[in-house]
Amino acid sequence: MIKWSVQGPILTRLIGYFLAYNAAAIILMLGGISLERSLASVSGDDSGSSMSMAQQVRPILIAFAVMLPIMIWELLKLTNRIAGPIYRFENALAAFVRTGTMTKVHLRKEDLTQDLESQFNEFVEAMHALYPETVTIEDMSDAETTVAPGTPNPLPLQNESTVEAAEGK
Repeated sequence: MIKWSVQGPILTRLIGYFLAYNAAAIILMLGGISLERSLASVSGDDSGSSMSMAQQVRPILIAFAVMLPIMIWELLKLTNRIAGPIYRFENALAAFVRTGTMTKVHLRKEDLTQDLESQFNEFVEAMHALYPETVTIEDMSDAETTVAPGTPNPLPLQNESTVEAAEGK
């Protein structure tokens, strides 16, 4: 999944750098070819390159066409290692707002925000210790946390059917 609010600016900037670099390389190469041809014509030396400008620029254009999709793919993978964890943290916080319960976040091994995962999970454990009503069923199975039975949830439930079920109606 692509999170454009995080990945978009990074991708746009790096692709812009790539395009600017290649444009500059082509302009400098064409300038060098033109200068070489001008000097050759002034000096009367016809021993210069017999290749046309298009033939001389073609390898750069081919390399550009091959490298651009590879670079975009690699940048998407790299930025996903940042955007994926942000997405998980957002979901965990949204679930807390919705339900009043907090769950730990588990990231992939290759994600770049491993330190944030451990800090967030320490925060969740502290919340569970201070406010047992924030413990979810999946966290109850952890040996580290326990919840007092019958502890009320301080946040309102989201829909009426859940409220009626909780009240035994």
